[in-house]
Amino acid sequence: MKKNLLTTSIILFFGCNKEPYQLPYLTSLGYVIEKEYCKNDDMKEYWLIDVFSVQNGPEKIGDTVFVNGIYYNNVIKSTGLHDKIKIIGQKVAIDFEIDNSIPQQTTGCLVSNPVTYKLKVAKIHASGEAR
Repeated sequence: MKKNLLTTSIILFFGCNKEPYQLPYLTSLGYVIEKEYCKNDDMKEYWLIDVFSVQNGPEKIGDTVFVNGIYYNNVIKSTGLHDKIKIIGQKVAIDFEIDNSIPQQTTGCLVSNPVTYKLKVAKIHASGEAR
């Protein structure tokens, strides 16, 4: 019993000086607000997400965009959303990182009359419905 207590005490003592674990990506909540229309393959289309809460990063990570008569101030775009949440108006939780801090305009469109947005591109690690 004394040996187990000593081992636990040593682990607690040396473990207390460590910095808290930092996730290598951002975790946030947002709403799906729009889909770009550029590619013929729905899996390659960008979806726009209005981020309203970032848990482990800067408050503002996205860009301002005007969509369907409304200004949104913190929008990113990504192709990595789960199929079940590709619904405009859907509240989502996402784990992601920004590939480049410079907004990117989608190019190489394959549809007539493409609708694209110049926004920062997020690489999604995980996504799901938020409640």
